[in-house]
Amino acid sequence: MLPKPILAINGGTPVRSTPMPKRALIGESEKEAVIQVLDESIESGDAFRYSEKYEREYTSRFVDFMGGDGFADSVVDHFLDGRINPEPPNLIQL
Repeated sequence: MLPKPILAINGGTPVRSTPMPKRALIGESEKEAVIQVLDESIESGDAFRYSEKYEREYTSRFVDFMGGDGFADSVVDHFLDGRINPEPPNLIQL
């Protein structure tokens, strides 16, 4: 039987000798998209919302990204129809 390894926090050998590289979570294209949304909101006088044209664009791209095989379509449809409830215990309401 192998001895139990000691975690680095308890004095064992760290898994990494150098830190993980930084992740670029937001790039120029995301920055430009946010500025576009804010500019449109200022120009129209309406608050931006997480629905309508941006939601349609996002869901369309999500379905395409997932291959449009029906599964992604169903997930998006269920979410938009309110059949997916993010609150436990009922995640999917049939």
